[in-house]
Amino acid sequence: MMNLLLALSLAVLPVQDPFEGELPLLLVERVGTVLQREPEGVSYAAGVRVHFAPGVLATRGDEAALIVRRPGVYLDFEGQTLRGAEAGTAPDQMDGVGVRVEADHVTLENLVIEGYRVGILAHQAHGLSMANIEVRDGYRQRLRSTHEREHPADWLFPHSNDRQEWRRQHGAAIAIENTVGLLVNQCRARRVQNGLLLDRVSEAVVSGNDFSYLSGWGLGLWRSSGNMVSDNRFDFCVRGYAHGRYNRGQDSAGILLFEQSSHNHFQRNSATHGGDGVFGFAGNEALGQVASGEADFDALGRGANQNTFESNDLSYAAAHGLELTFSFGNRIVFNRLVGNAITGLWLGYARDTLVEGNFVAENGEGAYGMERGGLNGEHAQGLLVRANVFADQPVGVRFWTDPDERLARLPWVERNGRGAERNRVLDNNFERSERGVELVGATATELAHNRFEDVALAVYLDDAPGRAIGGDERTGLLASALDPAGPRSGEQLAALRSERLPEPSGLRGRQWIAVGEWGPHDWERGEPWLQPLLRQGGAQFRLLGAAPAGAGEPPVAKLTGATAAALRLEPMDDPDGVALGAWRVVAAETEAGTVGSLVPFELTIDLPTGGTLVHRDQLVRTPWRVKAFPTSEDPRRNRDAFRAARDGATALPLPHLQLGFGAGGPAALLGLEGEASAALGVDHFGIEARCSIELPAGSYALDLVSDDGVAVYLDGAPLFEDWTHHAPSSERIEFQVESARVVELRIEHFELTGHAELRAELVALRGN
Repeated sequence: MMNLLLALSLAVLPVQDPFEGELPLLLVERVGTVLQREPEGVSYAAGVRVHFAPGVLATRGDEAALIVRRPGVYLDFEGQTLRGAEAGTAPDQMDGVGVRVEADHVTLENLVIEGYRVGILAHQAHGLSMANIEVRDGYRQRLRSTHEREHPADWLFPHSNDRQEWRRQHGAAIAIENTVGLLVNQCRARRVQNGLLLDRVSEAVVSGNDFSYLSGWGLGLWRSSGNMVSDNRFDFCVRGYAHGRYNRGQDSAGILLFEQSSHNHFQRNSATHGGDGVFGFAGNEALGQVASGEADFDALGRGANQNTFESNDLSYAAAHGLELTFSFGNRIVFNRLVGNAITGLWLGYARDTLVEGNFVAENGEGAYGMERGGLNGEHAQGLLVRANVFADQPVGVRFWTDPDERLARLPWVERNGRGAERNRVLDNNFERSERGVELVGATATELAHNRFEDVALAVYLDDAPGRAIGGDERTGLLASALDPAGPRSGEQLAALRSERLPEPSGLRGRQWIAVGEWGPHDWERGEPWLQPLLRQGGAQFRLLGAAPAGAGEPPVAKLTGATAAALRLEPMDDPDGVALGAWRVVAAETEAGTVGSLVPFELTIDLPTGGTLVHRDQLVRTPWRVKAFPTSEDPRRNRDAFRAARDGATALPLPHLQLGFGAGGPAALLGLEGEASAALGVDHFGIEARCSIELPAGSYALDLVSDDGVAVYLDGAPLFEDWTHHAPSSERIEFQVESARVVELRIEHFELTGHAELRAELVALRGN
């Protein structure tokens, strides 16, 4: 079967009407229209044209506007648009299904779908074929992360989908379930959260599609095996990224491969600028973390196994180019993995995997701790890393063993072993790096015939006790590792890759990732977007449009509105060099004072292409006074002792309440040293923050992130409380100011142990 799939995927299939003569017409005028039997005197044997009545066909849940239950029918929508929501509907309020297919051997062509949670949903639709379908402007989550900081609520959780959590929670352009035999060709998704989701699908060909600029996953596979995915674009499927500030990705990805999805072939796809290029994981069931439906379930050999990743461009990810963990027998060959923030290849607990002929360069600039560089193999076993180029990164290949006590208790690890061992690194080129190969607690590793050019340290070996490689073996290992002879040069390998890789998208580098509240900026669409940047010291903005930023007349920006005299507009340089222009709005007065202020303004921009863009915003100044103090008793049980400790502390000024303590305590963030710092420590401390601010009448909110307990007061009256030991939690606390006046905000916060955080930002709600 795979040979047939490969043959089908090698060319982009033409979209054309295979029938002669005009087909009968079906007009869909109401929600729940079922296509099953022909009207009297009409035959659907050759196919049917489908049109939609003007207006909106709104649905909810799994309800669909059109339900197809006739097997073998060909549907030509003739470019019609099916709309599920009124213009102006917020994307996170969209719901329902556009077209639902519940029959075998159905063909859908030439359709546009807007305004649904799921554009097309097919269940047990064996032999389904789709071509020339565009799904756009559908459901997507409102993201709370900003350019200034990441928000924990934006993290995706792809680890559960046996109850269709993916599409129910996050939506999809196209969702296919429990289906054997599928063709998806020349389809497209834009301004939705996810592109194509395959749940228990096999023998599919996904070829020539474009599911890019999404805020979740371009392609997601769940328990789906034996599929061919070729010549597609899954670029800019990303969230949780602000260039130069944080690079989390939040489990977004161009390609998602979960829960024992095996024997799939991915070739010549472009999955650049994603959270990950590919995020592959054996699955929670495979690891033994959740109950299996199988009797006598055994984790031995379970994983996302025997997949091939060949000649894909997996570059410029917020995290990893390709992450594939707890899995066996995968092939990663002739891919391009360049400029990924953490690693090119993350192969934790991988087994018997081939990594050959890849170009892995410039990775690790935004790395965390030991995760960095070209290839990371924590507890990896039996990997063959051969004839690759590793260049311009902190470390080329790193294998290591660590305690990892939490994972060591998993049934998968107990059955499949732990420790980095039996790995081979042969015939590779290492260029312009700090370290070529790094081995920490790795045993029985073979290094031979590698080239090291301008590498500060070719091979690093740790001296951990109990190493399986002894002194004599180590000497021999180093000698072979430094052998300059290799069978192929970097130029030869590059020539081989160039024959296989997809055409580049034209945008190179993570600086092109710009994420707003509804997802990544679509550079191809070119619609102007004024992106908010930092809010401290003023309000910073940059204007994004088409890419690359065009030459010619720059945009002209000016402040307008009755209160503009209190503010000043300053041009600034775009930190990433991708904007048409950038500006800062600051307060005109030089003395900040002890009472804060909120000044509305309008920023009007004359666009280079004609027309204007008007942005309404507020400049908020919040001069906080903050006390930090040790707590000898549990504040949950003795609040009086908490407040007594507060009364003895000294208040310090802070222009913004953005206290990401982490595990470090408050001293460094408040500028305390010596005895004052030592007295606070990193745990068991309290914070009180007060701010007086003059507000016009209107509706407001305090966006709050806390870990641990927190209580908020407005003019001394309780406004919100979560006085518990909890992980980082986010709340939007709304309140009204009936008439213009000075209000006082007071926040109490305590930390017991572990991570700590307190962030608060005042927001004037829309309509003020």
